[in-house]
Amino acid sequence: MKKFITTVLILALISFAACAKKTNPSDNWSPVSSSKTPVVADTTTPDTSPSASDAETPDIADTTAAPTMPATETFSYEANEMRLKFELPLTWKDKIQIREDSGLFIVYLPGQDYGVPEKEIHLIVKYIDDPGFFGDTFDKTTSEENIKTILSLLYEEEKIVEKNPVKIMDRDALLVTYSKVVSEEGKVATKRCYLIDDDKGRCYMASFPVELEGSKGIDTFAGEAQQVVESMSSFALTDSTPITFEDKESGFTFEYPGNWHTYKTDMLWKITPTVHTYDFPFIYAGISLSYTPPGTFGNSLEEINWAPILETIAEAPKPQVESVKIGDAQALILRTEQEIPRNALTLVRTKVLIDAGKGSFYLFGYEYAKDNQAYEPFRAEVEKMIQTFRLTNP
Repeated sequence: MKKFITTVLILALISFAACAKKTNPSDNWSPVSSSKTPVVADTTTPDTSPSASDAETPDIADTTAAPTMPATETFSYEANEMRLKFELPLTWKDKIQIREDSGLFIVYLPGQDYGVPEKEIHLIVKYIDDPGFFGDTFDKTTSEENIKTILSLLYEEEKIVEKNPVKIMDRDALLVTYSKVVSEEGKVATKRCYLIDDDKGRCYMASFPVELEGSKGIDTFAGEAQQVVESMSSFALTDSTPITFEDKESGFTFEYPGNWHTYKTDMLWKITPTVHTYDFPFIYAGISLSYTPPGTFGNSLEEINWAPILETIAEAPKPQVESVKIGDAQALILRTEQEIPRNALTLVRTKVLIDAGKGSFYLFGYEYAKDNQAYEPFRAEVEKMIQTFRLTNP
């Protein structure tokens, strides 16, 4: 009997010790793999129309419950041109490089922090606004063929793996998981892309990598990027009060509306309205400004004002040429026309050459649709803006 009691006590102690070693599930959320769908409420409703069952549409995978997200410290960043606000992880603050360029917002992070090749750690947000090409509804824009074009899926290895309807920014969206060749050696990454409806065939695209062969650290980045996309919100920039832009190093100033956006890359400046400012495709909005050093085309405005040289500057034959003054500077306006069959319009491409002395000049460039009233407010604003250009170091 004593041996039996002793045996029972020993077994009880072993069982208690095993339970003591067992831990509770972790409270920390880990990024889901690319084969699962994050953050997606069920947004689908049955289509009972007679033609619904006959329509030829790609298979859409069922959505899954949203993962539990960790409470992560963030800081806010506003991409003014796209009118989007993001909550970025505080751990990114001193590491990120941000690029904003004509409807494109990219966040780069050091690859070594994740054990991933440098160029693969990035989050891209792009504004897709070309209804004449992709269609004037979200369903048309997100057709199989258009998605392949938007994502530039060119090679045999680059495929759409899965599609799921979701909600982002309280708007209809489509989550696309796809494969993409990311190196000259043919290495393939799995990426996640959100296409977010912005009405009339326009949409936002947010894309980031979730899997890369031999790079486990990319899971961490994918989880962080996922939270950034979920944090996206829109805001309005309505104050058009003129703002003075000054480049002291280059020696010029001009005024632009307060609800526009300015930025510089190398020796190219861009001035663009925010999205939704005008009722025509955003791809045709904005102005470029560049500088050409002395002697590039001649040593004076008189030498430059010669048909073969003006054709080179206008990048088209036989431009219409008009001589004007902008401030105290002599200027030439060069206009050419280009047919855009896919959008059934004719673009008037305009370049304004402003004499900066000794054969150097500043060159504004913009375009608008011929005989299209939708472009007239934009054209008037651009021409007013160019007239405010002044050289400060003649």
